[in-house]
Amino acid sequence: MCVLLLTAVIVLCVLIKSKSTNCSEETHQLLSKITNLTEERDQQQNEKDQLQIKITDLTEERDELLTKNMQLAKERDRLSSTNLDLIKHRDQLNKEKNELSKSLQEMDEWIYYKSSLYFISTEEKSWTESRRYCTERGTDLIIINNREEQVSKPMFTN
Repeated sequence: MCVLLLTAVIVLCVLIKSKSTNCSEETHQLLSKITNLTEERDQQQNEKDQLQIKITDLTEERDELLTKNMQLAKERDRLSSTNLDLIKHRDQLNKEKNELSKSLQEMDEWIYYKSSLYFISTEEKSWTESRRYCTERGTDLIIINNREEQVSKPMFTN
């Protein structure tokens, strides 16, 4: 019975020893997996932090671009309004120019020279008669002493 008991104890020791070796290997493998998973988690957390920083930077850049876009839209609207005002003003000036051109064309005997209008009469009258004719029309009789003005005037007739 002692031999049998001793054999049972030896068999149990061998079994325990082999299980302990197997457990040790499994524990080592589990610890290795845990270490790898921890490193992977830390790496993913680091990537997540970097992505969060990029998101923050892109959000700030987007906000700046939206602000700039609004400012440019306001500037565009202001320039459009100014452009419309200038177009109206240009059209008004063209209308006035056309009216003046038409008026000048209707005045066949008038000559334009350096911002002045001259009436050249084809009738011969005395100084006094000519003076009265001019004053009746709200103008005055003049004498041109400037040779350049006398010579240049015919170029501006209509």
